[in-house]
Amino acid sequence: GKVGLIYPSDYGYASEDSVCATNLGYISGATNPYPCKNKNWLFTENNYWTITPLSSSSDARSVEDVYNDGGVNGFNASVTIGVRPSVNLVSNVLISGEGTVESPFTFSK
Repeated sequence: GKVGLIYPSDYGYASEDSVCATNLGYISGATNPYPCKNKNWLFTENNYWTITPLSSSSDARSVEDVYNDGGVNGFNASVTIGVRPSVNLVSNVLISGEGTVESPFTFSK
């Protein structure tokens, strides 16, 4: 039924670095200025959209994206980049399969 895109915070919480719970962008002066990409299963080295409009922009076309450098940035939504579909599951959903073509994920109660 309901499939959407991730929130930028989902990307931050997927990182093992605790700073990513509050800072998803460039950290000036840090040894690693984009720590959120490290040990983050949502980092792919490819740009992809989030569901969140860029709040700091007056341009309604600006949307936050996960950038290939590991940061979260704003980008014009008219540009073609990737997506990471997301679903929210309730706690009693059973998941089977391996997520491959031969053994796709299936969901049941």
